[in-house]
Amino acid sequence: MVVVNPSATETVTVTLPKGKWKTISGQLKQSVLQVRPAFGFVLTRL
Repeated sequence: MVVVNPSATETVTVTLPKGKWKTISGQLKQSVLQVRPAFGFVLTRL
């Protein structure tokens, strides 16, 4: 899954689908993801 925040100024909160997720850098994520401005994540389900 790819999550992108296109805003240049606002941080967004994204509720992830049930389960455990891992970013391509190896961070584990669950439930809620904070995405800072002009940033994104590539996630794989564990």
